[in-house]
Amino acid sequence: MSFRCLAVLVGSLLTCSTTMAQPAVDVLVLKGGEELRGLRWGNAGPRAVWYVSRVAWLREGQPALARRLEQEQADREVRTRADLVRRLQIWKTSLEGTNAKDLGVIADDWIERYKEPARPGAYVATRIEAGQPTRIVAARPGLTRLALVAWRENVEGVERKPAAEIAATLKEAGIAWEKESTDLLERLPGLPVQDEADWKARLAFLDYQSTTKLHLQGTGEAIVETPAEGAALAAGQIEALMARVGKSTLEKALGDLLGDTPAPRPAQAAIPAEALKLARDRKAPVFRLSQVEPDLAGGKVLVVDRLISMRGALPEVVWQVRLEENGANADRAVVERLKKDPQIAKVIGAAEALGAGASLDQALRAGAVTLESWRKADGKFQEVARVATRRLDGVPLSWLEAR
Repeated sequence: MSFRCLAVLVGSLLTCSTTMAQPAVDVLVLKGGEELRGLRWGNAGPRAVWYVSRVAWLREGQPALARRLEQEQADREVRTRADLVRRLQIWKTSLEGTNAKDLGVIADDWIERYKEPARPGAYVATRIEAGQPTRIVAARPGLTRLALVAWRENVEGVERKPAAEIAATLKEAGIAWEKESTDLLERLPGLPVQDEADWKARLAFLDYQSTTKLHLQGTGEAIVETPAEGAALAAGQIEALMARVGKSTLEKALGDLLGDTPAPRPAQAAIPAEALKLARDRKAPVFRLSQVEPDLAGGKVLVVDRLISMRGALPEVVWQVRLEENGANADRAVVERLKKDPQIAKVIGAAEALGAGASLDQALRAGAVTLESWRKADGKFQEVARVATRRLDGVPLSWLEAR
């Protein structure tokens, strides 16, 4: 749920800023008249959000509130770190008797890290429950990036100055804030583990990054291992994959184009047997599976990227992202490059032989969109993997999935 609509959640008055004359941060007026300025960080539950503010502003403008919130955060950090040590010790015990000695060392490193007390930082996190604010003035959505960049650059007075003044300060420093990306992960306070699903996903990402890094891709039951970065699929793999896709997907896709009735798609695709076989053959405790499901008749392509753990009694999907794209949005330059690809030429020949030549442009547009979906899905996977493994008290991974 967007913080711009948080008033619906808390039953308060929401006033949206619409001009650069307004602050670049959100303003919450709490019961008792205390004013909290900062940014909505993410959901803390069905009726609560995490809100982050700069300690320097709090101490200057609301010293009593600053003392209370800093103490609350210090107490929360103690509880969070104790819980992480407990969870890591359980995880380390579960690895005994396996071939995961490296993970045991990693677990020990994390345990030692979280046995240390948290250091006071430049930001304080506050859990805002439904009904706490009596009034909310939310900055215009596009200004969140401005506030974050200004925080990163340690601009003074971000919480009280108009957005236009902050933007001017950054411009004078040669910073185009609209094009900047911000990564304050290391500087923000630690958060408790959101839930067991989030914890399981974090451990799986640690497992994946530290072991085989097995990445499989394909469509339907046609699955191959992705080569190492910078390498290409071997010719034999290409031919094998094409032969299997020719039965399971290419003919199906061409059938869609030629008017055959498509088979219903399951709401939640099962893990292909071939993927499980490859993972077991490689003795991979965790593997990544990227699949594409074309719906050429509907002009759409669905890409599903999953992280699957083999550590339990049964294989389990611990994280996934689903991206659906419309072929009408295909980049024509990518379509033209596909036409010139020797491997694609074989597929074009098969399509023409089946009498679907007139529909090839639609199929190629779907192929171009598939490549873009692969790129987006991989970017999301890499982002989540980085966040999950940089710190275990970081933001819930579900926040990233929603972006």
